[in-house]
Amino acid sequence: MTLTHASSEKPETVLVVEDDDVTRELVCGELELEQYTVHGVTNGQEAIDAARALKPDVILMDIMMPVLNGIDATRILKSNKDTKQIPVLMVTALDGEEEIINSLNAGASDYITKPLSLPELKARVKAALTSREIHEEWSEIKEQLIMARKKCHSLLGQASAAIVVVQDGKTTFFNSRFLEITGCSSEELGTKLFLDNVFPEDREKTNEHYVRTVDNGDSSTFYTLRIVTNKGFVKPLEASSVLIQWEDKPACLIALTGIADCQGEGEQKERIQLAPVPHMEALCTLASGMANDFNDLFQVLQGYAGLLPHLNAEDRSDSEELQEIETAIGEVRNLSHRLRILTRSAECKLLPPSLSH
Repeated sequence: MTLTHASSEKPETVLVVEDDDVTRELVCGELELEQYTVHGVTNGQEAIDAARALKPDVILMDIMMPVLNGIDATRILKSNKDTKQIPVLMVTALDGEEEIINSLNAGASDYITKPLSLPELKARVKAALTSREIHEEWSEIKEQLIMARKKCHSLLGQASAAIVVVQDGKTTFFNSRFLEITGCSSEELGTKLFLDNVFPEDREKTNEHYVRTVDNGDSSTFYTLRIVTNKGFVKPLEASSVLIQWEDKPACLIALTGIADCQGEGEQKERIQLAPVPHMEALCTLASGMANDFNDLFQVLQGYAGLLPHLNAEDRSDSEELQEIETAIGEVRNLSHRLRILTRSAECKLLPPSLSH
């Protein structure tokens, strides 16, 4: 996608606010030659009215005008939710340092000094339009990311396997299946370390796998452990662990299957060996679903990565927010990648030796 006015199906709209008739007509004429839709008004109040009615893509605003000056008009536009996102380019005198500062403080995106250089004017208008489109795309990406992360949590919650996310030893996420296994409430699990749920003799082994996964970055580990329920039952389980990023920190995602009950510590009942298919189906669904949802998102991010250094001062002020978006997307991408690894590794483990290679 090319972020220029020439690529859009509908020409961008520029609102020119200038009380001098000759200057206004000259600027409007030059911008019309660039294939913009141009509207001209003569003072700040007319600019406010026109902006609300036309929703222009950029406003070129003179400062010294009758009725309402450009700085006050900009301040009003930026305080209104319907017009606050419209970039405003201020036109100021060559030596108007105080006007420039006041304009930027009022919310102007950029400025150009008189006497006007038409090539510079066109370049600044084009840059403002490009920055606006980037800002709009980032807003859409942010909304997509929020929805994607919600879906990620939802898929984990609906998995047929018990899913637990362990971070710094604490159980930071668990789905309903894990609640069923432990018999604990969400409040109880939220206050316990994960190892508190593990049978004492299995804690050292479980912690070793956690360290291998989180500290050493092992792609996936498989082992067995026993979970102690809130009623004292011991449930042997098969565990699969992968390293993920959870809330911007390393964490261990553990999938638990192969459930059996036994009364007390030594009286084991007949083990109920569940088929591993539901486990694999849940993880495959999670990995493939996330991949489909995020593929387009990553392509958009890559396309805009090269444009970020060229943003104007207003857009650069949002760099912290953009960094948060990129970090969060990296978190989801990492989770999707790790789940694919886990799924493939588990499937290979289930195949006969002759096929697992």
